[in-house]
Amino acid sequence: MLGNERETYTCIDLLKFFFACCVMLIHTGISRKITCGFYLQQMVFRLAVPFFFVCSGYFFAITKYTKKDLTKRLKKLWIPYVFLGIFYILLQFYMDQMPLTFIFDQMFRLSLLSVATSVVWFIGSLIFSMILITHIQSNKKAIIFSIFISLLLYLVGLSFTTYSFLPQNFFFTELSSYLSTTFYHNRNPLFSGYLFFSLGYVIGKFYRDYKINKWGGVVLVPSVILGTYLESRFLFDNLSKTIEYDFLVMHIPMIIVLFLIWKNMKSSTTSTLIFRKMSTIIFYTHMAIIYFYRYLIENNFLVSFGTESKKFDLIVVVTTIILSYTISKLQIIYRKEVVK
Repeated sequence: MLGNERETYTCIDLLKFFFACCVMLIHTGISRKITCGFYLQQMVFRLAVPFFFVCSGYFFAITKYTKKDLTKRLKKLWIPYVFLGIFYILLQFYMDQMPLTFIFDQMFRLSLLSVATSVVWFIGSLIFSMILITHIQSNKKAIIFSIFISLLLYLVGLSFTTYSFLPQNFFFTELSSYLSTTFYHNRNPLFSGYLFFSLGYVIGKFYRDYKINKWGGVVLVPSVILGTYLESRFLFDNLSKTIEYDFLVMHIPMIIVLFLIWKNMKSSTTSTLIFRKMSTIIFYTHMAIIYFYRYLIENNFLVSFGTESKKFDLIVVVTTIILSYTISKLQIIYRKEVVK
């Protein structure tokens, strides 16, 4: 998709693999079982999806998609989006014993690219972001304006999720409650997806050769880490008041600094294609594997396990990595056969 140049970003491929595993660990709930797990989740694990969006925006920019290219790309995204979306909606409906209205509600949200019941929301946000950015890519002011609006919407999203405990007066409490009831999550194109995608796009289009110098890194890296820690600490101190939490304000500068540093790291000549493919498969299949083991445990097929045990985390991680590796190898072998 991205040509030979994409093959040189080996460090990004490896970090994407690491973050795919982080997403998996978020959903196994390991952060609730280990010391300092909350900080590990908020300061490391939660950077995963923003990093994926920034990477997607960056490579979308440097590949220089035209509207014709976009049509082809969207066709490749729609099929997994619809298939996986329906699959995970039905799976959650069955496993969590949801009412029948859940299916209709989630199908409606799926059609609006805002389903948030699974990792499929990432694809929906990609589709939305690609369409929007393609139509304004020739106008730098329009791109900057869209980022400004998406930043405001990001803060709005935080106001009814991570920081829903902050509004104290009647108006903001009612507004927060309304947004929460309407959108459920801030994991959709409006409140988080487009912001991180567009930031990656701007880096790729206007600041591709920009590098954080040594002294800039000495100042920036500790600053964003400290800021993320302090915000995480603030959230932890108010955890009893929080219904749901995911993204932080400091994730924005944190992910920008991380990406700028990481993309300029010296790449290895060793191919990381297998890790790139594995990260994608891990991201989209781990929830199904979690549900699979949940089913076995809840129906007493695995009597020595429990969903709150570290054994559960281990078996999910091992199974997912083995499965992703096997599928990735088969894909590479098949691709070589097709080329021949």
